[in-house]
Formats: sequence, C-alpha cells, structure tokens
Amino acid sequence: MRLVASMTIPLVKYKRTLISIGAKSNTLKPNTSHRFPDTNKLRLIESSKQAIVDDFVPIGSDSFEIVSALDYKLGDKIIVYRPSTKEWISSIGCDKLEARWAGINDIRWIKDGDAPGFYYQRTGHDRYRILKKDDEDWEEFVKRIPLSEDGKKFDFTLQWKAGEYDFWFERIITKIEETRIYIDIPIVHSMEAAYGGGSIYHYKTPGRLSEVGIENLRLVSEFATPISGHPYGNPEQTGTAETHAWNGIHIKNNTENTWVRNIAGNYFGWSLISASGKRATIQDCVNLGHASKITGGRRYPFMVDGRLNLVQRCITIEGRHEFVTQKKTAGPNVFVDCIGFNSKQHAGPHHRYSVGTLYDNVKSEKPMESRFRGNSGTGHGWAGTQTCFYNCVAPEFLVEAPPGGISWVIGSGREDEKDIRVEPASLYYQQVIDRLGEAGLNRLTTKEQFDHMGEYLWVEERLNNEKVEQFKNMFKDLRK
Repeated sequence: MRLVASMTIPLVKYKRTLISIGAKSNTLKPNTSHRFPDTNKLRLIESSKQAIVDDFVPIGSDSFEIVSALDYKLGDKIIVYRPSTKEWISSIGCDKLEARWAGINDIRWIKDGDAPGFYYQRTGHDRYRILKKDDEDWEEFVKRIPLSEDGKKFDFTLQWKAGEYDFWFERIITKIEETRIYIDIPIVHSMEAAYGGGSIYHYKTPGRLSEVGIENLRLVSEFATPISGHPYGNPEQTGTAETHAWNGIHIKNNTENTWVRNIAGNYFGWSLISASGKRATIQDCVNLGHASKITGGRRYPFMVDGRLNLVQRCITIEGRHEFVTQKKTAGPNVFVDCIGFNSKQHAGPHHRYSVGTLYDNVKSEKPMESRFRGNSGTGHGWAGTQTCFYNCVAPEFLVEAPPGGISWVIGSGREDEKDIRVEPASLYYQQVIDRLGEAGLNRLTTKEQFDHMGEYLWVEERLNNEKVEQFKNMFKDLRK
C-alpha cells in the first residue's frame, strides 16, 4: 500500500497583465532607450538617412525637402525623425521644472553587482532606483543623486534631457518631386532647423506582430479573498487592493493592425485595455470598475501610448484618468464617442508630451485637460500638444499649448451647454467619409450612432446587457 501526500498550492498573486499581444515579457512598460522605443525590434537603416533641409516644417505638413531622394521611391515606408535638442527643451521650459522634495526611507546604496545604484522607497509608494551609468565612476554617480543636504529628502522632479524626447513617425511616401517627399499622414509636430530639424530613414520591423484580434470576452481580476456572494473579493476592499491582475489586455509596442472588440472587464488596478502599438482599434468595450488605491499610476482604463490608434464607443466607470495618453506618445490617436461615469480625475494627455490626440464626442464627469503640468508626478512638464477636444462634454476644459504648439477646444462645454456643439457632429467620422467614403464609415459605425452623435443612445443598452444593478442610476442625467 502506497500513501500519496496531497497539498494545496496557494495562488501567487502579483501585479500582472492577463492577456498580451506581442512578443517577449508579460509587462506593461516596454523597454525603451533614447534611440527608439523598442529598439530591439524596430531597426533604423542608418545608411539611408537623409536630412530634412527646410528651415521650418509646420504642423500638418504632408511634404518636405530632403538633400537627395535618389534612394527613395513611391510606396517606401519611412521614419520621419524629430530630435529633442537641449535648445528645444529649454524653449518650452522643461529643463527648469520646480524641485519637488519628499521624504524617503529604506535607502540602499549598491556599489557592486549587476545593477549598482541607489535604491530607495518613496513614502507610501513602491520601490524606486537610479542606476549608475557604465561611463561614470561611483563618485560621479553619487553627486547626481538629488538628495537634500541632510539626506532625508529627495527631489523627485526629473528635468527633461536632450535625446529623451525624440519622436519617430512611421509614414509612407505617396509622391516624390525631385527632392520633395510627400507622405500619407501629415506630421503632428513641427520641425525647425533651429531646434535640430529632422531627417528620414528606411527601417525594418523584425518580429512585428500583426492582424491579431481579441473579441467577446469578460475579464475579471480576483482582487481579494472571495466572500459569500462576491467571488472576486470583498467589495469593501476595492479601494485598497493592490496585489492582483493589474492590466486586462496590453497591445504591445511592436504590433500593427490589431483590434479588441466587445470586452467587458472589472477590478483591474491599472487598465482594462492599453494600446502601445500601431493601428489598433479598440471598440465597444466596458470597464465596469477598478480595484486599487485612487492615486498615481492607477485606474487608466483605456490607455494609448502608441500611434495611429482608434478607441471608439467605450465606457468606463470609476476611472482615474479615463481616456488617457502617456509619455512621448507619437500620435495621431483618436478617442471618439466614449463616456466615463463616476470619474475620479481629469481625462486627456497625462504627462511628458503626447502629440496629435483627438477627443471627439468624449464625455467625462471631471475636467478634460491638455496643459503644462510642471513638476507633477516626477516632472510631467507639458502633458501634450496638438490636442483637440471636439464636441466633448465635461465640467471644464483646461487647455494650453507649449511654444510652437497648438491645441483646440471646439464645440465643447458643460452638460448644459449643448447649443455650442458644431457641425459636422463628429470630426473624425467626417474625416473618414472624406478619405474613404460612406463605405469606410459603415465599417466603423451604424447609421443610428452617426445620426445621434452626442446623445450616447447606445450606452444604456450596452450597460443593461451587463446585468449589473448599479447601472440603472447612471442614466438620470444622460437624457437631459
């Protein structure tokens, strides 16, 4: 007779992404460097570099002059590169952000090993680190750690540095006239010779994943120990739970032509859907709530930090930054016909320079913004530029643009200011008609939705289909 021992292995819980589209690690933040986001996958062909010779290429330009076009042809995929020089960063005031001192604890100096550096914990936050660079000695490294004289406080403001805010825009050549190059999508940031100008490259995308979709799922993060009637955790802990699935779906950097449709999710701490790649469509999705503290780095239900992405007909509840972009988002990106309930913080570009974002018929219960955020966080600086709020609804719009940039508030205002709406009812859908005709529009939306933009007629049915009782009180102001 043989005895067999049995045991129960506890489920290890940690912040993680439930579903990822893309290669390698299951993490929200891709590897980055000053040379290119995701350098291990997208490769510039350095020998193909051609400088842009115009003194000034304005926002919205679809052509520019280069030195020689001999190595380029119609249909080529190119990178249009805009550098972030010291002079440009100084011109927008992001090299002199006000210091932000805060207490720290649990300091560790690691001089030897694989990752020498300064490890510390900000009071009430997760652990942080500053690593020593390969080309500096230990004494030089120690001098650049921004500690107060008594060593008890730390300046968390990170001044912007040259080379860290470069932009690479993927485009296709549509026409060549001698040395003038025409591209398929206009540039969403100016290029000036005084600030480093620009250049173009051929490039490769080894390992890029494309044509992947996720549809018709319900995703739930089990955020705490189940109790009777609540299989995913005690509802009283939704404001404190931190160790559980943090992201529902992440579309990673080196992806293209992906989509997420008809997803309902609940209790994720960071996002339901994040799009970091190119040409993703996120539509008809519902974020039913979150489980996390209501503080920085949490509750970004629909987040975009890629380019040429579309988020449409999406609903979120209890989002902190509901429809948001992140640092160095190249754009253009669009949020259209989306709505947030029980909003916890502002919607809009969040920090460190997102360019070319359209908010079209987006409604929030908190202000929408695209502005200078100064030393917020660890030095947000300019959150965004070339931002447009078109026929949006919010209690307030806080919109600025940096020197050389521009942002717009068009037909947008409070719930009781519907008479300020403008035609066409949707700027994005009108652009689709202009480019692709009615057939293109019909692939994106229904006639009823298009004819009733700004009324959100589809919202009540979508939420009622979730069969959650608390939604019944959310429509009392929607029909005013």
